Amino acid sequence: MLGKLRSLSLSLAEEPRLPKKLSQWVQFGGQEVRDFWDRHPELRNKEWVECDYSEVAAALVGLQLSHPARQKTFLEWGCGFGVVAGTASLLGFDAVGIESEYFLVKEAVRIAVAYGVKNAEFWEGNFLPTGAEQFAEEEDPRVALKSEAKSAYAKYGRDIAEFGTVFAYPWPGEEHFLKSVFRNYAAADARLVLYRGPFQIEIYEKLPTESR
Repeated sequence: MLGKLRSLSLSLAEEPRLPKKLSQWVQFGGQEVRDFWDRHPELRNKEWVECDYSEVAAALVGLQLSHPARQKTFLEWGCGFGVVAGTASLLGFDAVGIESEYFLVKEAVRIAVAYGVKNAEFWEGNFLPTGAEQFAEEEDPRVALKSEAKSAYAKYGRDIAEFGTVFAYPWPGEEHFLKSVFRNYAAADARLVLYRGPFQIEIYEKLPTESR
């Protein structure tokens, strides 16, 4: 249901240190990602860029301290190797990562199992719900719309509205489109965390429709 978004403030400079297990996971996951690309450089294309996992982990820790989630469910749009979804799991969320490339889903599962991450699932499919393309404006980049994979939600029997926190690393300029998708499909009080680049993380909360 369509709703307005309000920005939630979070100063990365004031973030606490990561818990030891979480810090080790971020380092482990990051190294696994680097090792994979070293072994399989032919699989990588220019549209696959990893975020700063430590920075995102710190932001999620800070978000929980300053704006605790009412619903401990987490969804990562375009999860790649699943490091962010795994981070959310270690923070106590029931986490899901959606990825259209099967080999990345397979690696996400392997990395999570290798470290002992629990409460994290990885779905193969499109993270956009069916019909989401209608919310893209002509000037918006269309990277997310290039995937021919079918929307994952029906296959796994879930809905975006079931998740209290959604994370995405949008292609430059595509944040407008992803915010529109979130506004139209997420539940009231859900939060959208957008990694925009080094030291630039934006966090939004969807307001109930009756709010002004």
